[in-house]
Amino acid sequence: MRARNFSRRLLMVSSLLLLTACGGLPTVNLSSTDRALLKTVSIKPEMTMPAEIMFQGRAQAAGAAFGVLGALATQGMANEPKEQIPRVMKNNNIDLPTILRAEMQKAIQSPSLRVVAPGTRADAELSLQVTLYGYAQKNGLSNTVYPTINVSATMKSPDGRTIWQQNDYITALNGENNVGYEYEQFLEKPERLRETMTKVSAMVSRLLAANLNQAR
Repeated sequence: MRARNFSRRLLMVSSLLLLTACGGLPTVNLSSTDRALLKTVSIKPEMTMPAEIMFQGRAQAAGAAFGVLGALATQGMANEPKEQIPRVMKNNNIDLPTILRAEMQKAIQSPSLRVVAPGTRADAELSLQVTLYGYAQKNGLSNTVYPTINVSATMKSPDGRTIWQQNDYITALNGENNVGYEYEQFLEKPERLRETMTKVSAMVSRLLAANLNQAR
């Protein structure tokens, strides 16, 4: 029991440190004037992505338990998942930017805010930046990993002003984040990567949309 509690605390700290390290853009709240004018929005096709995927498996959690030296000693164990998962996603046409844009469109579309095609004249353009994505454990004693993501959303008016900006994230410890697999299971059935990336994209999109709707 003590080992399980320690590993869970370690994972919580690791998740928070990872998300903090990724940072985020300054928050900009929607003004009452811009709120009244915002009726249509387009989502920018291009999306900034991190250089590499994040992977926090059992070996990395065990290494972290022994401090910096342990973490460094086990870092190489994450190289295979970090390199293999993006390769499998690419080979199976699993594109996170495409998935995230689709989920964000579904989340923000409403009777009072219409999403129009990119390049179409709109009251604002929304751009998305993924500062972290990957997989991590809920439990340091488990081989099952769950998707995690950190997204910054920026909405600009036609004259280039930033009228709304927000950051949000989903970690493996989020209660709704309940679909996970072992690393080898992703390789056996790549569609599990699409399933988990779609789920976590939908979750973070709903959080961002909730903030935007509250602001509106």
